[in-house]
Amino acid sequence: MIGDIILDTTMIGDIKYDNLLKIGFMNNPVKFKDLIPDYEKSFDILILEDGNFDEINMIIKHIVDEFDEKDDYGVLNYLLKK
Repeated sequence: MIGDIILDTTMIGDIKYDNLLKIGFMNNPVKFKDLIPDYEKSFDILILEDGNFDEINMIIKHIVDEFDEKDDYGVLNYLLKK
């Protein structure tokens, strides 16, 4: 789940999942420094300033590589089978 306000973490609702990684963006941590502890409690990863998707892409690549090593069908086929 990716969001830029704490309320975004509620979008999961009643969806069932085995694993969940919540990634938050805070574009102006100086202005909202009092909210940083709340963001850190709500998100597993917090990207500050004008952060890009490099960290997110790295995590996704790691997950895809893990699936590809274990599954002859690859991650895309695995997801399509669900």
